[in-house]
This record gives sequence, structure tokens and C-alpha cells, in this order.
Amino acid sequence: MQTRCSNFSLSSKKYLFALLAFLGSYLTVMAQFNIDFSDPSCPNDDYPFPDQVAGAAITIPAIQAPGAISMEITSIAISPGGTFCSSPCPSPVTLNGGPIVTNIVFTVSGGAPFTTTLSTTAGTIDPGAAGLAVTFTLTANNGTKNCSRTYTFHVVRKPVDLVLVLDKSGSMGWNSGASSVTRWKALTDGVGLFMNTLDPFALTNDKIGLTFFDNAAVQPPSGFATPLIPMQGSVAAVTGNFSGAVSPGGSTAFGAGLQNALSKMTFDPNRNRFIIAFTDGEQNVPSTTYVNVNPDNHVYTDVTRFSTDPIRIYPIGIGAAGSLPAILTSMAQSLEGGGPTAVQISTEDGTALSGNYGTNFINVLESILKKGSPQIVNTFQKRLETPNGTAGLQSVDTFVVNKDIRKLVFNVVSGSRALSISSVKKDGTEFVPKYGRMRRGDGFVSYFLDLDQKGMPAVTPEGNWIVKTNGFTPAPYEITALVDDHITKYDFGYGNQRQKVGMPFNFTATLRHGIKTIKNAKIEVFVFKPGDDLGDLLARTSSQGEANSPGDPANPGTLKYQDLLNDSTFLNKLLAKKQFITLTYGAADSLYTGQFTGTDVSGVYHIIFRATTPDDPTLGKIVRYQRSSTYVYFPDIDLKLSGALFAVNTFTFRPIASNGKYIGPGWGNAITVDAPTAHIDNVVDKGEGTYVITLAGNVDETGTISLGGQTIYTGVISEIVTGHQPPFWTHWWFWLLILILIIVIIILARKKKHP
Repeated sequence: MQTRCSNFSLSSKKYLFALLAFLGSYLTVMAQFNIDFSDPSCPNDDYPFPDQVAGAAITIPAIQAPGAISMEITSIAISPGGTFCSSPCPSPVTLNGGPIVTNIVFTVSGGAPFTTTLSTTAGTIDPGAAGLAVTFTLTANNGTKNCSRTYTFHVVRKPVDLVLVLDKSGSMGWNSGASSVTRWKALTDGVGLFMNTLDPFALTNDKIGLTFFDNAAVQPPSGFATPLIPMQGSVAAVTGNFSGAVSPGGSTAFGAGLQNALSKMTFDPNRNRFIIAFTDGEQNVPSTTYVNVNPDNHVYTDVTRFSTDPIRIYPIGIGAAGSLPAILTSMAQSLEGGGPTAVQISTEDGTALSGNYGTNFINVLESILKKGSPQIVNTFQKRLETPNGTAGLQSVDTFVVNKDIRKLVFNVVSGSRALSISSVKKDGTEFVPKYGRMRRGDGFVSYFLDLDQKGMPAVTPEGNWIVKTNGFTPAPYEITALVDDHITKYDFGYGNQRQKVGMPFNFTATLRHGIKTIKNAKIEVFVFKPGDDLGDLLARTSSQGEANSPGDPANPGTLKYQDLLNDSTFLNKLLAKKQFITLTYGAADSLYTGQFTGTDVSGVYHIIFRATTPDDPTLGKIVRYQRSSTYVYFPDIDLKLSGALFAVNTFTFRPIASNGKYIGPGWGNAITVDAPTAHIDNVVDKGEGTYVITLAGNVDETGTISLGGQTIYTGVISEIVTGHQPPFWTHWWFWLLILILIIVIIILARKKKHP
């Protein structure tokens, strides 16, 4: 018994020492933000608190000054907004400054040690406070000296619920364009880059979910014990589902995937809800959630909205043939969409802007959080070429960063795993490999730097950041810099109208730093339009077509396009033509505006906005970048030139637009009939632009026939061949001929009566 007791006592001492060590380290950590009179550098160093979330309670702990006999708030400043109070501020004081009410109360209390607490009235910080930076200074006195310390925190966006909806249908096993990498592998790399970029910018209350779809919605096999999990630290939970447990197969139930994602996010006015939806083809599983092009600008063919409360869908698509780009553009412009600049389309045509899925996801991330963080500084598309001795090849890129930036991310995307970021320098200080965090995937490298990390070199963020990329083959790559900026606000757009050939893009932009409008920026818009009309090329070009994926039938236009991607002559005709305009600032409405009129072909247009401000002593130099895709529709269809035929209940035509271009294959699912009983029973896409439509119901009733949301005929369905023009007896010339004929008959009759 004594031995046991002795052992127990020894064990207890070990536990006690461990507990004391833990408490000591805990108290040391907790004391890092206190005012310390023993610090010879008093006033103490500035202390940055973690970001505070708009719409949530404040999480800043109580600040103490051990040994103090008094403490007061000597200043509170808000950016934008200016000084709120100074020397001294009253206690308690409610922060009602800046452009909105923030509902934050500062209170000094005590005896020794004096304590300052921050609390939130009405339970949460006002959601409108997002974008404010709050700086306050506390000054304590211990009877001998004053000691001050300044603290800063940012009020950032509302917390986010985000669900990734990802296509795992059979066609995802196809190669991506003319490369040897499958679409599924490219998606794996793209999601990996996205998650590694998102992770350092995620806030405490952000959540993420994951839904796959093939024949129906498919739940992730691992990592998600609940529909939504905390976004911070979720990289492995998301990317772990691509390790083999999930693989391509089945059909494309796109709508079912979207519905499942919506079911995972309950409505909360204090949270933002987003869906990033990735697909390589239009839906081919009939259901009530059929995703199609709609003239009423909704996501579904029925008139019911996808959601009755706020939600935003950001679509990413692969391929440029047929109706898919139009479907995705329609989704982005719908009531549930993220807006016209929300869509990303990888055309897989081998050109620089065919891009990669990782870049598409990063562009969507910027689009979702462009009024918060992160923001894209710039993107360069280059190739490793410069000899670098034994280190192989190298390229150097320079990014200009503005003031008030504390986090930076540099992403390099390439098909080569061997690429690496070998150096990141600012003002001669090298950060790689000693500082920051480097993460690699098969097709990307992501380097994250937190300038507030303990032990970080004392450099200012503003100025040139020089990044070196190394490799051993002259591989093309894309490098992007992102920054954590809650003060700079911008909005780039081109309206929400259905864009058609001949219709100009009316570009607009706003740029602010806090509440201050920046009026002297240079804002350029680069438009990459197709070299030719893809639908017309597909209609006129012969091809064997790719084999369909078992269980996942693609339209003939997509199959033909996939086959022709291996034809360099065909690809050269599609090479994007780059044009740009510079926007002009108008003081009357504080808008930058400009117009692009070169929309002479239909197809996928890629649009890049780049804003650059002059170097400013207060702001530094601001550079921001945004890239999106959109579909420009064909002009009006000329039914007379389309060779329309109608027999019994079958309508056949090869639609051609008023500019003489064929619409081409791949639009069968976008042909609709709206009539009391007449409806489409079947559509056969012949692959060269001809469609054979079998109708059911009463074809002798009045209705409307549309293609891609454009009405091409209104009248009696069975009379479409002749009915698209007024009957000949309704024309003035018919009755003039009748009148002339009557007059001739009368004259002849009179001559006969009076020879």
C-alpha cells in the first residue's frame, strides 16, 4: 500500500507540474495583449486583434494593466471615418462612428488591476460595419509612469455558408481539352488550390459543405459528419474525398446537386450563403430541377424561384459548344445568381484564357468576397524561359501591393508538378523558406504570408513584391497574387442584360478606399472574343465526334467539339482576339464608364478588369484585377432561311441567324414549345446544326416556339412553315393585283359589248 501511495504521490506531482506549466503558458499567452509596465519600450508595441465578424458578437478579451492605479481610453479612431474621441474618451463609450452604427461599447473598470472590456450592444456588431478598421489607445498609470498601448481590429464581412457542388458524371473522365490530364484530375487540383487559398482567409464562424452529383446528388464519403463544417482547417476534409472513394461515373443531375446544396443551408439574415457549382455539361437527367436557359431569367424551367431568401450561385463550366455557356450565363444573371461577372467558363481551346479549373475557382472566390477579402492584385500568364544555371529555368514577376495589407497569397498554377516558388522578396528581405507557409499540389503551388506572425521581418506591405518561379521545363504557368484587404472596395460590371451579337458591352466601375471615392484611377477592360462563331464552325466542319460516356450522354455539339480540339486548323480559327478600352471617370455619378462595340460573333467572351491608382502617400499604389466569362448570344433567327419543314407532327429546321451564321449543334435541350397542349416529345440533334422535333398534343393550336430563350415563332404550331409570314392575301400588292385584274376584266367586257 505504501508503495502504491508513494507512486501515486509521484504521479500526482508530475500531473501538478504539467498543469502548472500549462497554466503558466496559458496565462503568458493571455497576457500578450495586456499593458506591461516592465517593458522598457513602454509605450508597448501595437497589438492587432483578430478580425471581428459583422453580424456576430465581439470576441476581443478583457485587457488589463497589472500594477496600474488608473487606466483610460485616450483615443478611438475609425477608418474610414476619422477620430471618434480623444484624450480622454468617456467610459463607457458606445462606438457610433463611421458610415454606420457599430454597436461596440468600451468600458474601463477596476480597482487594481484596471480592466478595459469591449462588448456588443443588441448582441451583435451591426452587419453594415463590415469594412471598418477600429484603432484605440489605452493609457495606464502605476503611480510612477504612464504606459500606453494601441490596439487595432477590423470589422469584416458577415460569416459565410458555402457549398461546393461538383460534377462527377462519366464525362469528367474525359481528357481536359487536348491535354492528357482528365477533367476529374484537373478538378481535383483546382479544388485543392481553392481550399488552400481559402483557408487563411476563412473566419471563425464560416462554414463549408460539399455535394457531388451524377445520376443524383451524392454525399461526400468522408470528412463531413454534419452537412456544414467549420471552414477553417477544412482543407483535408474537402480534398480527402478525391483520393479514390469518389470517381467519375453516371449521368449529369446538375439541378439535383443544386437542390441538395440549398437544403444544407438554413436561412439566417446574419449570414451570407453561396453555392459554387461546377459542371462539364448540361443536365441530362429529366426531373423537376431541370437546369436550362429561360426567358424569365430563372435557373429552372418552372416559374418557381430556386430560393425565396437570399442565396447566390456562382457557376463554373467546361466547354464552349452548344447551350451550356448560355445556361451558366443565365444562372449567373438570374435572381439567384451572383451577377453577370460571376460565371467562369473554361473553353479548353488551348489558348491562354482557356485557363485551368484552379484559376476559375480563385476568380469565383474573389467574386464572392470582392467587397471583403481576399482580393486579386494581379495575374500574369507566362512561360519559364530565363536560364538559371543549375536551377533550370526561372521567371520573375513583380506585384504592387498597397498599404494596410497584412496577409498575402501567391499562387502558381501549371500542368507541371516540378514548378516551385523559390523566392519572395520585399525591399531586399527574403521570406522563402524561413517565413510563411508553402503548400503544393500536382498542378499548383500556394505560398501564404502573414505579416503579423511573430518573428516576421519588419517590412511595410506597400511597394513591389518580387516572386521567382523555378522549374526544369519551359512550362506555361499562371501566377496570381491575392491580399487581405477590408478597406478597398470595387465593383466592375457590364449590366445584367442578355448580350447578343451587335449589342455593345457598357462597362462600369467604381473604386473606393473606405468611403472615399478614388477618382484618378486607370481602369482598363480587356475583352477576349472568339476568333470565329463556334456554332457556325461546328455546323460546317466534318468530324467523327468523340464517343459518348456510358450513362452520361453528351449532345452531338459537345462530342464534335471535343474531337475537333485535336485539329490545329480548327483551333486557329477560334483563337481569341484581344481588344481593350480605358474607362472614363464621370464626376456626376462617380462612375468609370466605357463601351465596347466589337460583339460581331456569338460565343464565350472572357473579360478582364484591371484598376491601377497613382502612388499615394496615404494609400500606396492600389492594383486590382477581376476576370469573368459571359456568353454572347446569336442575333435573331431567320426562320425563312432555316429551311423549316413541318409534316404531321414533326418540325425540322437548320436554324440560321440574321448574320448568316448557323446556330450549330448542341442546342436541342434549349428548344421549347409553349402551347395549351402541344409540347415537345423528342428532339434529335443531327450534329451539323439540323434539329428534328417531334411534337405531341394538338399541333393546330396557337403557341410559341423558342430556341435559347429567343422566340422564333408565334402562331398556329402546324403552320410554322407558312405561318411565320403573313398569308399572301394580307399583302397590299395582292389586293392591287386583284384591283388591276378587275379593271382589265371590266375594260375587256366593255370592248366586247361595243366592238
